[in-house]
Amino acid sequence: PTCTDNDGDTYAVEGGGCGPVDCDDTDAAVNPGAAEDCTDAIDNNCNGLVDTLDDTAVNCPLTCTDDDMDGYAREGGECGPVDCNDADGGANPGAAEICDDGVDNDCDGSIDEGCDPTCPDADGDGFLDAACGGADCDDSDAGINPGVAEVCGNAVDENCNGASDAECLTCPEGGLLIIKETKYNFEKNSLDVKGKSNVNTLLTLTNDQSGAVLADNIQVKGGKWKVRVKDLDHADAPEFVEVINSEGCFTDKEVKMENRPIQGGAYHDTDHDEEDDDEEKDD
Repeated sequence: PTCTDNDGDTYAVEGGGCGPVDCDDTDAAVNPGAAEDCTDAIDNNCNGLVDTLDDTAVNCPLTCTDDDMDGYAREGGECGPVDCNDADGGANPGAAEICDDGVDNDCDGSIDEGCDPTCPDADGDGFLDAACGGADCDDSDAGINPGVAEVCGNAVDENCNGASDAECLTCPEGGLLIIKETKYNFEKNSLDVKGKSNVNTLLTLTNDQSGAVLADNIQVKGGKWKVRVKDLDHADAPEFVEVINSEGCFTDKEVKMENRPIQGGAYHDTDHDEEDDDEEKDD
């Protein structure tokens, strides 16, 4: 047979008795024996498939498909752990297994593994309810469990260690937080607290006994701060208050009661200085 091989790559354009057809006899790098290369956008191996369309292609860019945007791709390999369900952002190798949902949430090939049917995980945070021997002190809130960080100043025990804001109750070197005065006025249903703290800190005022937040994001101006909690019912008036600032300092103080009702519905008369009157005008 006549075999035309103009580029000298040993592959001819005729095919048949001349062997596999050379689809480009002007380029010795293009022939049925070449490797498909993703960098040049041509059919290097003459199989009709170009670049990534050819499963045998080399030098192709890494493709990581993450349709549910959960940070895990379905290709695996250099793309990381395989996402077993790329249509569900809550199912991936980094997720916690959720009990009783019939889904392989953590992509380990098993469904609802490690779940105790007698002890629920109602909020799906991977920690069983403390009421039945688990470690989750609030199984209705996925943001509260032994695996989360404690948030300072909100009187909530996020990490379930039995003490709200436990990690926050230390004052860094040079820290300052003082309550100078605190009083509750029964006649006006208002609580006034003032003191000193580091500049540029924010404060949270809580009922020291119940943990209820009375005021937050209290600003410090010139090293001093004050806050008035209005419309505070007598039944909710705290005997002690605690203040925590954003640098981790805390302190508490007994509340002075003013105009406490006596028999007959009258109020005790109490002395108050001009500074208090000025504060009321400012407020």
